[in-house]
Amino acid sequence: MDRRLATAEHEIESLWGLGGLSWRELLRSVWNGINQNDLIDRAYELAFNFLLGAFPLLFILVIALGAFASEGSALRGDLFFYLRVMLPPDASQLVLNTLTRITRDAGGEKLAFTLLFSWYSGSAGITQLMSTLNAAYEVRERRSWIKVRLISLCLTL
Repeated sequence: MDRRLATAEHEIESLWGLGGLSWRELLRSVWNGINQNDLIDRAYELAFNFLLGAFPLLFILVIALGAFASEGSALRGDLFFYLRVMLPPDASQLVLNTLTRITRDAGGEKLAFTLLFSWYSGSAGITQLMSTLNAAYEVRERRSWIKVRLISLCLTL
């Protein structure tokens, strides 16, 4: 039998045998690792930053609606019809009035601003992801704040 194959089989047996740990010891070790690196709080921060990045995306979609679904277009009529059918009357009226006001003067300036804002807020999520991964792998960040921010902006783009 090949020596490499025997080593691989031994590693698999060790993996399924939890490396010689009992379930209790394994769970205690995992819990201590989570607490030591503050991973639960970092998960909250990461989720918050990515949720915060979703709101500019909604603005972009509404502005795109204003650009592609002008007054009297079939797309706009169909969308408003389905909103009236799906929502209660008061809610549909509120949503339709708001969409009409927002999309009335959907210009390039609004789109450019929301794209930049979305890019910036999305990069905050990527920066938090980088920080969380550094903590999980116990790596100290040695890059400057500006370099980290530029990397996160490029990754977001």
